[in-house]
Amino acid sequence: MLKKILKNLLMLSGNYNYHINKKLFKNFIDKIFVYDCGYKLIRIGNKFDGGYLIPDVLQEIKYCFSGGVGNNYTFEQDLKKRSIKCFLADGTIEPVENFEFIRKNINCFNDENNITINDWISKSINLKNDGILLKLDIEGSEISAIYNINEKFFDNIKVIVIEFHDFVYLGSNFGNKILDEVFSKILKNFTICHIHPNNYGSFRNIEGIKIPNLMEFTFLNNDLVKDKKKINYDLPNLLDSKNNPHDNDIVLPKIFYK
Repeated sequence: MLKKILKNLLMLSGNYNYHINKKLFKNFIDKIFVYDCGYKLIRIGNKFDGGYLIPDVLQEIKYCFSGGVGNNYTFEQDLKKRSIKCFLADGTIEPVENFEFIRKNINCFNDENNITINDWISKSINLKNDGILLKLDIEGSEISAIYNINEKFFDNIKVIVIEFHDFVYLGSNFGNKILDEVFSKILKNFTICHIHPNNYGSFRNIEGIKIPNLMEFTFLNNDLVKDKKKINYDLPNLLDSKNNPHDNDIVLPKIFYK
């Protein structure tokens, strides 16, 4: 629903050509910064789409909750080989064998076709002090899902991997506000340790910055951050790979890490 509202606002504003509130835009961009958190990054999943870079803290992870897997679950297969129990949720595919699977979409409400992260985790495990890796690739519903998540789960969630689909909306005041609120909620407890633009998307030039509209973010729980300093290399990381091997790559602007 939230994504439909944003889309309608942009259509009304004239094919994305609207006045940009420079202050709101700058305030948000200043929050989005990649840090070296004191761990090497490892690639989990396949070489192209479906693989992600995460900090090497798998010893802290007992469970993975992965929303929106489609037909590519190499990430979860790799984690399973490392004795991490994986829970998968996707209302668009048939059940995936050898995993704990529910045929529902992650959303901000519960019904026969949708489930919140809160209910999904609570109904799946007896939550103690066990570490969780949360991965979301849910085609724009990540905004409402993060709005809805109870922050008590942030004590257990050690790593978050999210593919954000809505950076094209940054040009509108409403889009800036929504994204700023979502990231503010996450960044109270987590630090960005990697960003990778997905080249199945494109980019928009906003205030002279080429903003990819589709980006994969990796966050590390602040309790695990050993250090917080600028990375000493250019992105993409050597372990990064184009999601679409047949198209040109999209490079992350250096304003996000230099």
